[in-house]
Amino acid sequence: SLPPCYLVTSKKDHLQRYTLRFKQALADNQVPYRLQNFCKNPQLTHAFSVFFPFLKESDESIQCMVDFLGNIRIVVVKSSIEFQVFRNYNGNVHDEIVRF
Repeated sequence: SLPPCYLVTSKKDHLQRYTLRFKQALADNQVPYRLQNFCKNPQLTHAFSVFFPFLKESDESIQCMVDFLGNIRIVVVKSSIEFQVFRNYNGNVHDEIVRF
């Protein structure tokens, strides 16, 4: 099984279709995730928060990632690892943010 995943993409991300497919696979397998899908902005390319950290979308994305990952607790039970997501997103761990 996979741990909870945080996904960021945009219309100008050349890997967007793969991110959206991965999101669907996570949902189909009941893996908690959060997706941020930004609008078509020429600066919001793949890994924009790394290449352009000064953008407001980069700051928003990084802060949301910190919030999401900060709500994950790892629990070891009988030699297996379980992930618990504290549900701060309206009780739904499958959370999508779409910005237009």
